[in-house]
Amino acid sequence: MFTVIFDHTTKTAEFPSSAFENDDIIYVTDGEIFNCESVASLWKKKGFEKMVSCLNGSFSLVLFDKNTCELFIARDRLGAKQLYYSLQGDRLMISSHFAPVFEFAGKQVDPVALQHYFTFQYVPEPMTIGLGVKALRLGHWAKASDRDFEEVEFNTWKPSPVEGKDREQFKNEIREKLTSAVKKQLKGAVNPAAFLSGGLDSSILTAIASKDFPNMTAYTIAFDIPGFSEAEVAAESARKYGIKHEIVRLGSRDFKEAVPFAIKAMGVPVADPSATAVSLIAKAAVGKTDVIISGEGSDELWGGYHVYNPRGRVLKIMALPGILKKLIWFFARFLPDDMRGKDLLRRGCVPLEKRFVGNTFLFTDREKKKLLKKFDGHVRFTDVTAPYYKEATGLSDMDKMQYIDTNIWLPGDIDVVCGKGCSERGLKCVTPFMDNDVTDLAGTLTRDEKLQGTQNKVILREAFEDLLTGEVRNGVKRGYPVPVRVWLSGELNDWARGIINNANVSAFIDKREALKLLDKCQKNPDDPVCYRKAWAVIVFCLWYREVAEAYASKV
Repeated sequence: MFTVIFDHTTKTAEFPSSAFENDDIIYVTDGEIFNCESVASLWKKKGFEKMVSCLNGSFSLVLFDKNTCELFIARDRLGAKQLYYSLQGDRLMISSHFAPVFEFAGKQVDPVALQHYFTFQYVPEPMTIGLGVKALRLGHWAKASDRDFEEVEFNTWKPSPVEGKDREQFKNEIREKLTSAVKKQLKGAVNPAAFLSGGLDSSILTAIASKDFPNMTAYTIAFDIPGFSEAEVAAESARKYGIKHEIVRLGSRDFKEAVPFAIKAMGVPVADPSATAVSLIAKAAVGKTDVIISGEGSDELWGGYHVYNPRGRVLKIMALPGILKKLIWFFARFLPDDMRGKDLLRRGCVPLEKRFVGNTFLFTDREKKKLLKKFDGHVRFTDVTAPYYKEATGLSDMDKMQYIDTNIWLPGDIDVVCGKGCSERGLKCVTPFMDNDVTDLAGTLTRDEKLQGTQNKVILREAFEDLLTGEVRNGVKRGYPVPVRVWLSGELNDWARGIINNANVSAFIDKREALKLLDKCQKNPDDPVCYRKAWAVIVFCLWYREVAEAYASKV
């Protein structure tokens, strides 16, 4: 973690002792740049703007030009590393971690951001949960020494399908680029490891890495609830690759004890149960490995989510005449929000731009109005998504969804969960699917290269089919199964009530409404939505305790 303070009055900058410094510049990075051995020499040759356009890696960067007293900031293409900032008076604080900037800005919760949190399960950037704190957008840079600086796009990702590719040649190119990315990101590694689930992405990366590192270890998490473990499938893959396999077995007690650390590590509230799972795998691996490889970014870029491929009854509803769909939804919108089948009607009847916010959608406005003490009826989730839909004009619905996910869901949830979950345990994590050359290829995918029938990531499966077990090659996406739904309906229900009752959050949420969610979890243990809403409340309560109230920076 690093923190930099720039004084607009004196035009000076305070950097941490870990920063690089020469006669001309001083800079600090979080993460790694894989195609540049010296930022200083590249800056001297090209200048900041042209330099960052050339960089390939997962990084946040702050650079001060001693000669001009200009301060520059930048963040990688897909936001794998975070960068937060706040201007208070004449002093600008920039940090790779949220908590010090939150404290610097006065530790106030932004009510608009909180409202969005309960829609998205995280606060969509460039907003943050902190009033007066912003996140630098992915693929952007800025001259932060200008008091009213503007963020400038330099390298962002957008689907640009290319038809008519030679399929075999394209598969060879995918294999070549992804293999190169793995080698590039593991360069210098002594004893790398891998997150290995029963899924496609981690299996491909582990297979590639194992060829250069036959003594590597793969880590898989397994919960003590039937149906919530991919350990057997992962073990079969590990045997195929001839590598060591360590299964991290967890129960509800292990999980609940680790939740506060995971939330504090992220710094911002993210109501994704997998955050704790990632943190616990990192805990098991740290000290045994110097770097761990992860398949994050593949689902968003290569079309891995089920929501991208509507079928069955949803497709039948979508095919209805527009006027009929409007009529159906006019009446359906008055149904209770948790009524089974309402979401099906919403997906079938409501245009994509008015319903899809990314991979998750938690509380409706009607539900938030009951839960939140300060609800603003003028705040809409479309305030966040509309600019991205405008940029995606002319793309197919699937490409639009991928564009939304890469710009909102990926930096807001996945990047924070994986990045902070590992780094705060002292473990370096690399993500080859987010390499620039690999993402460039993903941008050219056509629909039939991503989807065929119920199968996703079709071209990726074909390109690496010889490295996959039959279960992985032909399997469906399982996600990252964490049995929070089961636990909140039973053994962790009382724990969750205690978290809510003891949290000092009465100024923000109505605890009676929050506790009703836990009642519903008990009464309807198979409800696929209620537990996610309850978890969002629990995470906010714990975040407020662990960060908003407890954090004291050393800056």
